[in-house]
Formats: sequence, C-alpha cells, structure tokens
Amino acid sequence: MRKWPSILFGSIAIMTSTLATAVPWQDMELVGKGKLSVLFWDIYNAELFTESGQYEESKTPIALKLTYLRDIDKKDLINETIKQWGKVGFKDKVKIESWSARLEELWTDVAENDSITLYIDQEGCSYFFFNEEELGKVDDPQFSSAFLAIWLSEKTTAPKVRKQLIKGSKRNA
Repeated sequence: MRKWPSILFGSIAIMTSTLATAVPWQDMELVGKGKLSVLFWDIYNAELFTESGQYEESKTPIALKLTYLRDIDKKDLINETIKQWGKVGFKDKVKIESWSARLEELWTDVAENDSITLYIDQEGCSYFFFNEEELGKVDDPQFSSAFLAIWLSEKTTAPKVRKQLIKGSKRNA
C-alpha cells in the first residue's frame, strides 16, 4: 500500500519535467519588440532576445520570435522570406534554393497567435521552433546571418520594426 504514493508522485514528477522543457532562449533578455503592419493589416509581433539584452551584430546566441496576428500559409511565408533576402542584398540563388527547400521541410502554416522562433546558437546553427516545439535546424551560419538580416539589416524593408527590436542597444549595427 505504501508503494502507491511513491509511484503516483514519481509519475507526476516525470510529467512535470516533460511539460517544463525549457526553450534555449528562456533565460535570455528581451532586447526589444515591435509589430509589423502592412497598410491596415497587422501581420506579426516580433521579439528579439540576447544573453545581455543588447543587440550586437554577429553576436550569438540570439533569438527572434514572431507571433503571428493572422493566418498565413507556409508557402507564403517562404516566398516572402525569399523576396526579403533579395531586398537586403542576398542573391546567391543556389543557397536560396537549398534554404527554401529546408524551410519547406521545417515550417508549417501559421494561424493567429502561433509563433515561429529562430534561435541561433554559439556556433551559428539555426534552430526553428513552432509554438515552443523544436521543428529542426539549418546548420549553416550564412543562413543565420541572411535570415536575421531580414529584420536587423539596415537594408530591411521594415525599418520601424528594426528600430523597435534593437532599441537601447549600445551598438545598433
């Protein structure tokens, strides 16, 4: 009879530890947050995280979380990513094709309030998370730089969002 409490509490402890799986950016500091709106449509809220709470170009680890404010098809997300790479000056067609194919494997359609987070580790490897669940990785530091450039480059098509994301940083690269 005394075994039941220990079995019950042991099961609860296992379930709790499974539910409390930490995401890599959990202990990082928020650098800034912004909202992308196009005309009268709100598209997403963006949040940028670093270990210090300051943005420094090329410094990792770093995380960018996008919480969508509308439903968007994954194909549209990928097509817009490709379009934005061109606008920030990244034009390597072979890399773009390879990365697009990988995003096709990893990403999913998003609905209102879904989030996709990019976490870049110390080695420059990119990990994508959908609603805090890992989707997979892109093991190419050049991808990491090109993807972040969509939001953080001075050539971004969303300079207001960039400014909100890196506000207060000592070096707003």
